[in-house]
Amino acid sequence: MDYSMLNNVLLKTFDISKDTIENYSLEVNDLPFLKLRDILMKLGTIYLEDFENQIYVATIKGGFFKMNNAHTAIQLDDNHLKISISAKEGLLNQHTIEGAINELKNNIIKYLK
Repeated sequence: MDYSMLNNVLLKTFDISKDTIENYSLEVNDLPFLKLRDILMKLGTIYLEDFENQIYVATIKGGFFKMNNAHTAIQLDDNHLKISISAKEGLLNQHTIEGAINELKNNIIKYLK
């Protein structure tokens, strides 16, 4: 899968380094775009909503006690969620990205294949 468009959207929205971006893909069944918005609003803050390309740019809390922000661009493409995500870790790696992805998965579990 090509993540270049998502990565560019993420880079334009947040002050992050290209080297910190990780890409993920999740297969989903019948996940409505507006339901994805509701989930992202519950998990963090939405910064951009692109209905034409079905993209959301948001921050999701992750890491130890969910104190870090993971910056993410998510595109719903057919039955796939394409995710570009980045987080700044401090002196100790709190696995912010993994925590944010797990939070997202837990909230869309009934739509996952």
